[in-house]
Amino acid sequence: MPDFMAELAAVVEILIVLTVVVVIVKRKRSRTPESSSSVIPKPVLRLVTAELEIWRAVWRFLFTRRDASKFYPANRSIFGYLVIFTMVTGPIELFLVHVLIPSQTVAWVVTGFSIYGLFWVAGMYASIRTMPHSFSDERLTLRYGIMAEVIVPMNEIASISARVAKSTKGGDGLRSEIGNSGEMESWITSAGQADVTILLKSKIHPRGLVKRGSPSRVINITVDRPKNFVAAVQADLVINESH
Repeated sequence: MPDFMAELAAVVEILIVLTVVVVIVKRKRSRTPESSSSVIPKPVLRLVTAELEIWRAVWRFLFTRRDASKFYPANRSIFGYLVIFTMVTGPIELFLVHVLIPSQTVAWVVTGFSIYGLFWVAGMYASIRTMPHSFSDERLTLRYGIMAEVIVPMNEIASISARVAKSTKGGDGLRSEIGNSGEMESWITSAGQADVTILLKSKIHPRGLVKRGSPSRVINITVDRPKNFVAAVQADLVINESH
């Protein structure tokens, strides 16, 4: 691979590092927590964070063993098949790029973006497989890889139950739609199917890849071993109430 490819990758990573440095310096100089957003738009900050999370997810996927005691999103995602399909068709695409584009510089630029795009697809899948739902004494963190996250204070949970439900919009990641009760509901699901429903005492904003979802009191999530997950969260809620 020519030196141009290495230079392209270096430029992308240098921009990411510089962005992180600017954010850190800005936050240290200012007392306001939102000061970094005046320098860099929040969607850009989120993409920078997602980039770093993808690198970490790929590393964990390749070199660490998955913790079977934790609760992960149910494996219904199409990303695994998409990665395989892209890896099969990728060499053909790259060959056609270099045959059809007369300029080698442009052809290698397109090649670089194609490889970078494949890395993101693989990284998204790795993040789903390596970033579990988690809970502690104070908060419940619900995730769907880097594509969706909502942090719920434990004292805001009114009820939690295991039930299979289907989003009318389908798809992976974060969705917002009006539920049967006429109230806005958030869906953090794989293939639009939820396994657990959480009712909150007040509305919370879920976070997508680049923007926040609609505020809602009902959170529907996908999780492997849903009954065990619900039992674990309920046990933690009982302990918190007893303190």
